[in-house]
Amino acid sequence: LDLNPKPTPMDATNAPQIVEYASQSVNFTPFATKWIPCSPRFVCLGTNPRNTGAMVVYELNKGKLKETAKVTTPAGLKCATFGASFFEKRQMATGDYKGKLNIWDLNNMKKAVFSVQAHSGIVH
Repeated sequence: LDLNPKPTPMDATNAPQIVEYASQSVNFTPFATKWIPCSPRFVCLGTNPRNTGAMVVYELNKGKLKETAKVTTPAGLKCATFGASFFEKRQMATGDYKGKLNIWDLNNMKKAVFSVQAHSGIVH
């Protein structure tokens, strides 16, 4: 019985690896980041310090991130999916801490295209 085993180095040559390509600081707590289908853009969403929601669209161009759209919502945003949208439409569903489900057109984020009170509490 060896009471002081020597650590064996990890072989990561066959393991998946995450490589940082670009990074961006945000002034809110992020809860979800989603690539926009068939585009060099992604959405980051979460909660501001005053419990309002934050949703920001970034575009990746030559290794740099550029903010292209930003929305503040009445309640913090917890989750998002493109699961119910066609690739061409690029509509994203979000769930917030007050139970609201919103569908957003990411090409025009002034107002949600659909909104419903889906739960009495947080939407996960």
